[in-house]
Amino acid sequence: MKRRSILRGAALGLLVLAGPMAGGAEVMAQDSFPSKTIEIVNLSGAGGGSDIFLRMAALRARKSLKTDIQVLPKPGGLGVNAMNYVNGKPRDGYTVMSLLPGHLISIANGKAPIGFDELVPLVRGTDDPQLLMVAGNGSFTGITDVIAEAKRRPIKIGGTHVGGIDHITAVSFIKKVGAQNPIYIPFKSGSELVTNLIGGNIEVAVLNFGEAESQIESGEIQAAVVLAKDRMSVLPDTPTSHDAGFDLNISLVRGMAVLKGTPEDRIAALETAFLKSMNHSVYQNYLSGSGLAPSSIADRQAWSAQISDMYVSIQDTLKELGMAQ
Repeated sequence: MKRRSILRGAALGLLVLAGPMAGGAEVMAQDSFPSKTIEIVNLSGAGGGSDIFLRMAALRARKSLKTDIQVLPKPGGLGVNAMNYVNGKPRDGYTVMSLLPGHLISIANGKAPIGFDELVPLVRGTDDPQLLMVAGNGSFTGITDVIAEAKRRPIKIGGTHVGGIDHITAVSFIKKVGAQNPIYIPFKSGSELVTNLIGGNIEVAVLNFGEAESQIESGEIQAAVVLAKDRMSVLPDTPTSHDAGFDLNISLVRGMAVLKGTPEDRIAALETAFLKSMNHSVYQNYLSGSGLAPSSIADRQAWSAQISDMYVSIQDTLKELGMAQ
C-alpha cells in the first residue's frame, strides 16, 4: 500500500510538471513568427499595377516565411480606406500595407488616420519614373519645345486625379522650368490619357512606360523626357530631366510598410523574406518585362530615405496647390 501511494504521488507529480511544460510549448509556438497568414493590404483593386507587384513580390516570400500571404484590396480615398483597415489591426507583423505616393499624399493633406512618422517602410519593389509624353503627330517634337511653349502660355497637361501624383508631377515640372501654371485635366485612367493625347485634347500627358508601351512602339505618342537621373533601357534615346537641364526626379514607386510598434525582429524577418523573393529570377523577369531595372529593388534603409524625401516634396507641392493640411 505504501509503495502504491508513492507511485500514485509520483505520477501526479509528473502530471503537474507536464501541464506547464505543454502550455509553455504552446505559447512558444504561438510566439514564433509567422504562425498564421500574413495580409498585404492594397490601396487599389485586383488586377492593377500595385496588385500585380504585391502578388509577384509575395510569390517566393511565402516559401521563405513558410506561411501563406494574401493580398487584400481596400480601394478608395487614395489609400485612406487601406490605412483605416491597417490602423485597426494589431501591430504584430501580420498586417503589411502597400506603400505608394498616394498614401503619402493622403497623409500630407490630413485625410489619413495615421501620421507619416507612424510608417515603417519595409522594401521597395518598383521604381517607375514618371514620363512626360507628347503626341507623335503633335506640335511638340521634344522636351525643349514643351518648355518653350509652357513659358509662353499655359499648356494643357493631362494626368489622373486632382491632387494625385500626376498632378504633383505636372506642377513640379512647371515650377522647375519656370513656366506658366498649366491647365491640368484629370482622367480616370492611363488608357483615357493616351486616347486624349493622341486625339489632341491635351498637349502633354504624365504617364509611365507600361501605360503607353504599345502606342510608343507604334509612334502614336513619344516620350519627351524621363523624370529621373538615369535613362531607361527601354527608352535609350529619351533624355532625362538632368539631360534637359532641370533637376526633377519623380517616380511611381511601389513598396511595403508596417506601422510603428511592430516588433523589430518581425520587421527584419519580413524585409529579408521580401528582398529574397524580389531578387529571384521570377520577380526579375517581371521587372524587365515592365521596362524596369533591377535597381528598383531597395532595402528598408534606402526605401525610408526615398520616402522621406518624397513626402517633403509632396507637402511643398500640395501647399502650393492649397491642398496640404
